[in-house]
Amino acid sequence: MRRRATATRWLVVGTLAASVLAGCGSDDEGSPAATGGDAAKSGNLRIASVSSGMPDLPLLAALDDLRAQGYRPEYVALNQSAEIAAQGVASGRFEMGSGANNTFELAIQSGAKMKMVVDREDVIWGLYARDTVRSCTDLQGKKVAIHGPNSSSTAMVNYYIKENCPGTKPNFLVIEGSENRYAALLAGQIDASALELQDAVKLPSEPNGGQVHKVSDFAEDIPRLQVFSQFVNDEWAKANPQMVKDFIKALLLQHRKVDNNPAYLEELWNKYSKEFGSLDTGTQEAFKAYSTVFPPDGGMDPSAIEYSRDFFSTVGPEIKLSVEQIADTSYLEEVLAEIGKG
Repeated sequence: MRRRATATRWLVVGTLAASVLAGCGSDDEGSPAATGGDAAKSGNLRIASVSSGMPDLPLLAALDDLRAQGYRPEYVALNQSAEIAAQGVASGRFEMGSGANNTFELAIQSGAKMKMVVDREDVIWGLYARDTVRSCTDLQGKKVAIHGPNSSSTAMVNYYIKENCPGTKPNFLVIEGSENRYAALLAGQIDASALELQDAVKLPSEPNGGQVHKVSDFAEDIPRLQVFSQFVNDEWAKANPQMVKDFIKALLLQHRKVDNNPAYLEELWNKYSKEFGSLDTGTQEAFKAYSTVFPPDGGMDPSAIEYSRDFFSTVGPEIKLSVEQIADTSYLEEVLAEIGKG
């Protein structure tokens, strides 16, 4: 999870998430049972995101582009675990969803009919610590905050320890939300934590930000890792291939407009940030940093998918799926054949 939305938004999506867990997917318009066939330039599309924040800005702009084409997309910020999003996509409550890739892949392994169709963002996490931690072995017994035992950021922390100081046992504490761990780290309540890029770029402007330093940049140390992709309900996608391709096209065109263009990202921030009630702060440092993390060509290289699967298997439950079982690259391939590579 990345960001929390406003309390009002939380109540709305909390009720929706409860219905997902109850398995009450209905055959209303937009569900796999109701759409049937290619609903070209018309149809509902419900997209669940585990959070709302700056990484969702290109997605929100892409959804507006789809509305202009005649589609009726609905953006739902669950602000809950990736398991909720995965269950929702598997049940047909949502046509698409995104969250920690390992969570979706484990759901597929358990029988969920979903496929990855496009990557949303590069790794935007790093491990940060106070002066009590200067090396990997210093993490022994230290208070290290994590989002949860199965989150992708926790997997990266475990990977760092496994590679650099195997056998080291931190005192893991669960604090949901990077922004909350950021506050705890600045206050000296914890010794280390994985932080999202949005929070890390604020450190130089904090009065006591100099007491926190970067231990590992996961984007540099694990550059091929894919942690946040878009998954679709496979039955719905096969019945609505044009809508899937139009979504991917709209998303990639927004990724390309954002690419190395902080001013455009700021424009999107000014347009959408109030809508999702994010706790992010729009700063020039953040706009510059995030303008380089959205894959202009969709990031669906089979070797990267395989690498990411194996990575998560080394630090969590083993994922015994082939690339073809995880992803369907055909939609992206058709889109790239139309718009070319960025």
